[in-house]
This record gives sequence, structure tokens and C-alpha cells, in this order.
Amino acid sequence: MGKQYEIIEVIWFDAQTHSGYAEDIGKLENWNPCYTKSIGYNIYEDKEKIILGFMLFQDDVDVNSVKHCQMIPKGMIKTITYLEPKRNRNPQKMKKCKGCYHKINPDNKTGYCYRCRRGKYNKGTGKWEGGIKSNSPKE
Repeated sequence: MGKQYEIIEVIWFDAQTHSGYAEDIGKLENWNPCYTKSIGYNIYEDKEKIILGFMLFQDDVDVNSVKHCQMIPKGMIKTITYLEPKRNRNPQKMKKCKGCYHKINPDNKTGYCYRCRRGKYNKGTGKWEGGIKSNSPKE
């Protein structure tokens, strides 16, 4: 497997423009910076800029192209948060469901997977039956 790109959230100030009709100059003083959130793959980063990719393509070995990308100057960035992709979860840390063979997240407080909690839907009564939360709405 080739390079893995980190998934990040960037909160930044977006530049603003206004055109189309005459604007009172006094009103322009009341403009506020516009916070923008972007989430994507950290394709490239240096001291001047960060480049996010939103749709990556790969061959059998490596990511080799990006369809949508965005360059944000570092001077416009307020915060960068590194998000952990789901694929990096350690499968050894997953717990086994108490009611069946499914693996569940270690943070699951019930000890049951969603299938065991949900049960089966009875079309005749219009209710969920047999789950550990019987007659609760579908999750």
C-alpha cells in the first residue's frame, strides 16, 4: 500500500468580495471575517500553504491523482485538526457482541451490536421486537 494521506479539518478565514451594485462605503466597515471549515486529505503542506484533496484516485498500488483540491494560504488558517480515519482502528481492540458474533467498538457501553439492540421489525404490529431495547425506533 502506498502513502496514506491524513484526514484533517481546517478552519480558516475566507476572503470576501462584493460586486453587482454600488455599496455604501460606511457599511463595508461592518463586514466581519467569514470562518470556513474544510475537511479533506492533507495532500501537501509547507510553511506558506496547505493543499487538501477531496476525491482521490488510485491504481492497484498507490494514489496517483486527485479530482477536487483546495489550496489555503497558511496566513488565513485559524486551526488545523488531524482526524483519525476509521481504517486505522486496531481490530484487536474491538470487543465481541454479547448476543452474536459481530465485533463492536470498545466504547460501546451496551455490549451489544446494533442488530442485537434493534431486534426484528414485525410488520403486523408495526413494532421492533426481540431486541434488548424492545419496541424502540429503528437506529
